[in-house]
Amino acid sequence: MRPRNKNKKAEHLKQTEQERRRRREAEQEREAEKHRLGEPEQAFEQSEEGDWWSVLEVSPDTGRNEIRGAYRRKIRQYHPDRVSALAPEFLELAERRTKALNAAYSQAMRAQQGAYPFQRLWPPMMIGVMFMLEVAWIVFLVHLSIVFIGSHF
Repeated sequence: MRPRNKNKKAEHLKQTEQERRRRREAEQEREAEKHRLGEPEQAFEQSEEGDWWSVLEVSPDTGRNEIRGAYRRKIRQYHPDRVSALAPEFLELAERRTKALNAAYSQAMRAQQGAYPFQRLWPPMMIGVMFMLEVAWIVFLVHLSIVFIGSHF
C-alpha cells in the first residue's frame, strides 16, 4: 500500500507543479500584453523622435544630476538582468527599453554639454545682434542715399 501512496503523491506534486507553471506563464503573457498596449511602451517608442526627456521622464531644462538620477532609476527598473528569469517577451521588452534609455541618456548628455548660461543665451543674443546690424545697415543706406541725392541737386 505504501508504494501506491508514494506514486499518488508524486503524481499530485507533478500536477500541481504543472498547474503552477501554466498559471505563471498565463500571468506573464497578460503582463506582456498590458505592457504592449500600455502607456509606458509609448514613451519608449517616442525616443526615436529625439525627445529624450519623455523617455527619462524629466523636463527638457533639467540639470545634469537630475538627468543622471532619472537614468539610473529607470535603468535599474528595466535592465534585462532583472528579468532574465522571466519569459522571453519580458527579456525582449527590457532590452528594447534599455536601448531606448541608453540612447535618450546619450542625447541628454550631448544636449547638456553646451548648457552653460552664456551658451544658452547665445542664440537669442545673436538674433538681437543681427537685428541691430540690419538696422545699422538700413540707417547707413538711408544716409548714403541722402548724401548722394543731396550732392546732385
